[in-house]
Amino acid sequence: MDKKVIIQIAVIITFNCAILALAIWVFLQKNTVKTIQDLLGIYDMETHIGAVAIGILCCGIIVPIVIFSTASIILMCVVYLIFGFLSATYDCQFDDRLEITLNKSLKEDYIDGKGMVAKAWDKIQFELSCCGVLGPKDYADVKFITGRYVPVSCCQRQDTHAQPFNETMCQDEADLLQHKQVNNGSFLNTVGCYSEMKTSFHKYLLKMMWLSFGMCITLVICLTVTLCIICIG
Repeated sequence: MDKKVIIQIAVIITFNCAILALAIWVFLQKNTVKTIQDLLGIYDMETHIGAVAIGILCCGIIVPIVIFSTASIILMCVVYLIFGFLSATYDCQFDDRLEITLNKSLKEDYIDGKGMVAKAWDKIQFELSCCGVLGPKDYADVKFITGRYVPVSCCQRQDTHAQPFNETMCQDEADLLQHKQVNNGSFLNTVGCYSEMKTSFHKYLLKMMWLSFGMCITLVICLTVTLCIICIG
């Protein structure tokens, strides 16, 4: 068999494995980010992160099809570089506007147990183990049923599917924090969601950025090796 064909087949196999790993990573790692996007989407705060993730995945699927063309490989390299830089750019988007949007969400639109806003906040607080924008004090002006000062999703638990360790103690700690500025955080999540959301976005975008650059570098190496073997042969 011709050396060029052997190298091209090897490249295709390599990238098919990379595509499988990429697909698994994209759909398993994006859960929390998608939950945050659902909340921001209510306020028309588009992040475009989902579009970049789908773009990376689609390009990964296209690569084995166009791998026989040198021009196509170069084009894919450029596209991956663009996705990498877009990921880095979006990482700088989450500034004061995010905090302002989240504050507006709680103060103006949050209704305990009702509506899309409350549902989105519950999911975020479950998944990130956080409470409010900057902390449980953000719920001080929200109307809850008697004996409740924060959503149940603010209470500490073993995992997102488990019941709170102690909901009564959790609410007592929230009461103390909101009215007497005292809390030890044994049963209540005292960390605000703003910092946790920014961290989640940062980690996800960083992974997408390095993944894009990594795919580009891999393409360049495969192309270089292929051309060298062809020239030598």
